[in-house]
Amino acid sequence: MHYHSSPLAVLIRKANPEYGKPEAALEILSPDEQVTDAFLKEFRNGLRTSSIFKGQVI
Repeated sequence: MHYHSSPLAVLIRKANPEYGKPEAALEILSPDEQVTDAFLKEFRNGLRTSSIFKGQVI
């Protein structure tokens, strides 16, 4: 994929406690650190504003 005209590889691994992986992971690969930072900032903002759990008691 491309983000701000720069190539970007994104890998999301779900948690799998049965196999010793209790947490999800997000991995990003890009030749431009600023693009990676901008993508992460937008991604985190999206989690805060668009999460299906927003406003819910869990």
